[in-house]
Amino acid sequence: MNNESENKIGLPTDAGGLRILCDEYGIRPRRERGQHFLVNRLVRQSLVDSAELKPTDIVLEIGAGLGHVTEALAECVQTVLAVEIDRRFIKCLTDQFGSNRRVRIIQDDIRELNLASLGLADRGYKVVANLPYNVTSLVIRKLLSELPRPTRLCLIIQKEVADRISAPVGELSLLALSVQFYAEAKMVRRISTTSFWPRPLVESSLIVLEPRPAPLAVPEKKYFQVVKAAFAGKRKQLHNSLSRLTNSDSQKTADQLRQIGIDPTSRPQDLTLEKWLKITQNIL
Repeated sequence: MNNESENKIGLPTDAGGLRILCDEYGIRPRRERGQHFLVNRLVRQSLVDSAELKPTDIVLEIGAGLGHVTEALAECVQTVLAVEIDRRFIKCLTDQFGSNRRVRIIQDDIRELNLASLGLADRGYKVVANLPYNVTSLVIRKLLSELPRPTRLCLIIQKEVADRISAPVGELSLLALSVQFYAEAKMVRRISTTSFWPRPLVESSLIVLEPRPAPLAVPEKKYFQVVKAAFAGKRKQLHNSLSRLTNSDSQKTADQLRQIGIDPTSRPQDLTLEKWLKITQNIL
């Protein structure tokens, strides 16, 4: 590493220190934007450690806020692309990191940002983020389905959403199977509301997503047609839900499912990803 590791900023991480810092910049965190800052050093370190960073890594940080995670990332990687939508935080970030050549501050909405315009290569970067709860699903879908793709996503998200993403067979949802199509998910830890300031109303979790090196051998559009049709009738038996999609009678669909080793009376939450892929390849 060059002599910039030098830039030991030492941002406050306790709630009192954050209040003072926000007052200095005229900032009042907005709950509607999910602005809850980490005040737990151990959780921040868990987030950074989960990325398994190397000195040559490029990290896309989403929601840089006051720069607490940015600070930790900049100490151990080549480049941090710190994306922040709220212009009120840009002055703070610029003051803290403006002279650090490892940090590039980007004011933009990650949902609209063209990642290729940042010079990122496909599977050439990692994502670290404390995501606002109200954009979690949209951001995850964008990062997993659009080019350039990351090699690893380390995300703090609402615990309920993390539980759904990492749910076992028998409790699967459309969200879980959507994520599984692109990546493998691993729950790292739960995070209490006391780890943030201001405190959110619900608990969070740290989850790691590892995108698949190559796309699965089924067309993406067909896969999602099948899965969405099945979960539209979640309480219905599989052959009844899929018969509407194929414009066939339910008995014919049931016979097709039996021929590929799928119980036609199954519920969608009970089928593994492998079975959904088999259904996509043979039914639609």
